[in-house]
Amino acid sequence: MLSEFSAYAISDIEINSPTHRLDVAVVIIGAMITALFGLVFRFHAKGYQFEMNKLKTENNAYIDEVRLLKNLLTQSQIDCEAQFINKFEQINRLFEIFYAYQQSSVRNKKLNSQIMTWVDYFNDDIFIDNLKMNLNEFSGGIWQNFHDSFPHCSFDRAKLFLFKCIGLSDQAISIVGNENIANVYSRKYRLRNMILESEISHENKSLFLEKLTR
Repeated sequence: MLSEFSAYAISDIEINSPTHRLDVAVVIIGAMITALFGLVFRFHAKGYQFEMNKLKTENNAYIDEVRLLKNLLTQSQIDCEAQFINKFEQINRLFEIFYAYQQSSVRNKKLNSQIMTWVDYFNDDIFIDNLKMNLNEFSGGIWQNFHDSFPHCSFDRAKLFLFKCIGLSDQAISIVGNENIANVYSRKYRLRNMILESEISHENKSLFLEKLTR
């Protein structure tokens, strides 16, 4: 009887000892911290998934817009020159925003993706051929006129003239060609002189120079 009482007393002393209570507290706090981390992780995971879904939706919408514009260019379904040029004014704004980002420490992955899509298009031969065709249709045959006036014009200068006709800025053209903007200025200067020194009609000179300075 005495030994049983002694064992119970010893057990009670161990359970209620400061060391035991500290161990229990540590276990409880540890469990609470683990649960808290679990909640935080699930919260961030849901937030990340929400952002990813949002970006995916926006990207899909942009891809649809790109596909629509490419179809318009391919199928010649644009109503007038103003609508044709307006489409490229929107694209040019994207390029100018991207150019500004390049000059700073800020980076925008979504914008980068959009720009790279258009860089690929503007360097695609089929896309360029469709672009020339539509430009002729909606701008009074200006591309064919330029080509006939300067049949031996270099590819780079001719492409520069094409891009200026649709309203791309020098900054946008430098991004498309992956080159320093000073090179674009220099090529535009040489193209301008080529037009000025040519023997084509005054009317065509004025028309080409006007497009070049857009």
